[in-house]
Amino acid sequence: MKRILITILLLATFVPLSAQFIIGWSGGYAPNRELNREIYVYNAINGHNLDKKMGEVHWYQGPVVGIRLPRDGGYVELLYNRKRSKVSSDFDSSGVAMNRELKTLLNTWNFGFGFGNDLWTIGGSFDVGRYKGFGRRGTSSGIGDLPWDRIWTLDNTRILFISVRTVITETIFVERHFGFMNVRLFAQFPGVSTEMDGLDGWLFGSDLNYAKAQKQRPFNVGAMITLSIGGR
Repeated sequence: MKRILITILLLATFVPLSAQFIIGWSGGYAPNRELNREIYVYNAINGHNLDKKMGEVHWYQGPVVGIRLPRDGGYVELLYNRKRSKVSSDFDSSGVAMNRELKTLLNTWNFGFGFGNDLWTIGGSFDVGRYKGFGRRGTSSGIGDLPWDRIWTLDNTRILFISVRTVITETIFVERHFGFMNVRLFAQFPGVSTEMDGLDGWLFGSDLNYAKAQKQRPFNVGAMITLSIGGR
């Protein structure tokens, strides 16, 4: 939330007066085949001890903020989109109710454009960001107070100021305008795969695939609802 507030302040400070401020929410569905294959193995191995099996990671949601510069027949825009998904499993350890939670984040800066009229636009964007994984394990009553452990450990590895975990995606969309409200349907295609290098150790205590990390391509489709505030 702190990063979103900083983003809003920066955009409000440096954008032209003619720009529209964009704020809203997006949600989507992602297959996440490799990640869910690991969760399937975890459930199969530990199924007899689990009171609730860990669900598959499919549904993402999160806030959107940005700016839009109207142009004749369309616009250009810069959006920051933060999508999150969380799943968990419940189990008993020596009579104590325990919980294990897995959280994944797909945060991207989307440099986009749209063409159309006052009712409909179609467009696309070039997106740069991060695909992150976090986990925590604790008692069911106290897990909410525990910090999240970073699972994709290469997130902390950088070349100069650029994380080696940088994700590059491309998005295509169609958008319907209802005055100052916009409804967008989109598909986001990853350009590179991301290594989930700490996942095996966190789920199983050791590597399953000869110390070779599974790779995930964070493709997703969904909808975005935003409000346009400001100049035209």
